[in-house]
Amino acid sequence: MRFHLKDMDGLKLIRALLIRWSEFRVIVHTAKAYPEVAREAMTSHAYAFVNKRAEPRKLLAQV
Repeated sequence: MRFHLKDMDGLKLIRALLIRWSEFRVIVHTAKAYPEVAREAMTSHAYAFVNKRAEPRKLLAQV
């Protein structure tokens, strides 16, 4: 998922998806791994936040 979308940012999309489908588990996989972005993602009820520079096994562990 991209954080910067044309009509809505990624955080709003997470919230919209979870309102519609509460069983979804959203994993944010981003190069913008700043603490404030991670905090916002988790506050938006993302299931996990994984830096794109992390080892692939860290992403796989969340799937």
